Amino acid sequence: MKARRTRAASRAGFTLLELMGSLIIGVITITVAYSLSTTTSRVLSEQQRLAQTQTAVRLAMEQIRADIERAGLFGTPNSNSEHTCITPSARFQALAYEYDEYTGAIPNAAAHDVHGDGLILMGNYLTSGSYLVSNLDATGSTLNLQPSWQAFRRDFGVPTSQDAYDRIFAEGTWLHLETEQRRHFFVKVTSNSLVGSVPTVAIDTPLPVGGACIPGLADGSSVAPLVSIEYAVVDPRTDPELATLVGLATGETQAERDLIDGQPSVLVRREVDPTTQLVIPNTTRVVLEWVVEFSLSFDIDTTSGPDSPPTMTQVEAASAQAVLGITGSAPQQVRAVTVRLSARTTEADVRIPWIARAPGAPLTRYYARNAALAPGLPSSRVRTLTSTVFVPNVAYSDMN
Repeated sequence: MKARRTRAASRAGFTLLELMGSLIIGVITITVAYSLSTTTSRVLSEQQRLAQTQTAVRLAMEQIRADIERAGLFGTPNSNSEHTCITPSARFQALAYEYDEYTGAIPNAAAHDVHGDGLILMGNYLTSGSYLVSNLDATGSTLNLQPSWQAFRRDFGVPTSQDAYDRIFAEGTWLHLETEQRRHFFVKVTSNSLVGSVPTVAIDTPLPVGGACIPGLADGSSVAPLVSIEYAVVDPRTDPELATLVGLATGETQAERDLIDGQPSVLVRREVDPTTQLVIPNTTRVVLEWVVEFSLSFDIDTTSGPDSPPTMTQVEAASAQAVLGITGSAPQQVRAVTVRLSARTTEADVRIPWIARAPGAPLTRYYARNAALAPGLPSSRVRTLTSTVFVPNVAYSDMN
């Protein structure tokens, strides 16, 4: 009988106390696992956003670097210092600096001590070469190009591609014509033609053929298309071409969106008219989103010349604009451009409270929401790159 009771007791299972203890241990284990999983997920998401921002800044800098290196290609450092014979309708220059022109597009720029400069570059950004002129017509208003010239064959194909030719020599494109006598002319395309075997380009300003400026019919001259591109920081909410970047959900207001992501600002690359500096429609392209700084400084050779060694000086802000602005004194003196580019992550992090940036301190956190700044507000992380870019087409020009 006693043995039967012992076997029954052994089959009775866990006691209530044991079950409650197991349940508590299980809950604690699940809670810890969930907490670790949530923390890990949050850290991984933040690291991914940082990596995306870092990559975006790096790719943007590579684009800027490539464009700066091409500044002045088959163009001129400063048309005012060239032998032009005919005064151009505006000054043509390889680089033009716009100090603080676009700082207003960056949210809370003053509190973070950041700037939004502008940079205008001019050169042949359409093709890789310049083209030989067979001759000008008797009126000096039509250029006849040499289709057997190697650069022409490379860029337009054999036979000449009508589409490529129409695109490069489209109406309104500016051309730089340089004669064998080193005379420079800046003219605009009015039309082009591929009738017969000779490609032709009609220009808006008749050139003085048969005189001191252009002996004969300009045979042996070279011509290249010029494009003026601008890097600028803009608020996409104010640019119709960028409206899709800040599209609102149904019923959502812009203020509500800004409270989530903060005021947006983007770095764009766009074409501008070199004579008016007005933006050419449908040429704007976003280079970097969530940009919070685009500032420039320049290495200037103040005593360049064949009989004197270079004297290099780094200038920025208003001093640089005095030399490199649209009406600057000597844009041909620039030797290198230093670009500082920063972007923020889209989301603010409560673990990174915003504090005022000390003078000279690196930019590591940014607050971009439409609200009064105060210490302790959650801010976004920032990634910055600084790069110095040599400008060979200016440094090695015959003006030095």
